[in-house]
Amino acid sequence: MRRVDRGFEIVGRTILVVFLCLIFLGWLTERQVLRFDRITVSGTHAVDSYAAGTIARNNIAGAWVWRWFYKDNAVLYPRRAIVRGIKDLSSWVRDVSGDVTRKVLAISIYEYVPAYIWCDDTKYADATSTPETCWFASAQGEVFAHSPIYAGYPFIRIISNRSGVAGPNDVPLILPPSQFDRIIAFASELENAGYTVRSIVHLGENDFRFVVDRPWSILWSSDKDPKESVRNLSAAIQTISNDIASKSTVNEIDLRFGDKIFTR
Repeated sequence: MRRVDRGFEIVGRTILVVFLCLIFLGWLTERQVLRFDRITVSGTHAVDSYAAGTIARNNIAGAWVWRWFYKDNAVLYPRRAIVRGIKDLSSWVRDVSGDVTRKVLAISIYEYVPAYIWCDDTKYADATSTPETCWFASAQGEVFAHSPIYAGYPFIRIISNRSGVAGPNDVPLILPPSQFDRIIAFASELENAGYTVRSIVHLGENDFRFVVDRPWSILWSSDKDPKESVRNLSAAIQTISNDIASKSTVNEIDLRFGDKIFTR
């Protein structure tokens, strides 16, 4: 009998504590000093800041339970719902954070920054044809938003199959990270050597074609060392320069076999 009484006593105390906590929390959400009187949105360029603010305002309107636990306060505002709503607003949104200072809900939006253009090679006939659909990609190779058709090459254009690999936030990647880093490293070495890389075409497995501002393109394998490959390219250019007949006939320089360089 004593055990039963003890059990009821524990249950009663638990219910009382929970009830008091709810009362306190309800009182706390009523405090004007904790309720928002303004929402600010910063960090937007491609994203509609007004629409982002509207999502936040709609989410903090009303209460969680009838007239209890108002949402427009620093204690119980629905942060996850706001973040999710703003991320769904635009594919340019990379991350969202909220900070509460002096009755202001300050929302910061971090957008993707385009560094490359990715095109699906199933819609490409060759490296110079116009794509039906291309996408912006970040410096990490994250494909995030449709791109317009550009005249010229404001961004390096990467043409490949979909990798099937996802990065942070389940955003698709152009290529697996290690392979992507290798081709960008080689592109950087080419830029440092005085070439302008216009597009990179994935030919399959580790093989790529680099279209540069020269009458010839470069075949390269991502399992080769970028710096060594550029040195081999310089040696090949020197050989071509010494051979007047070949200067006008070379279409490709093949660096996929180390110091064994082939031209076509």
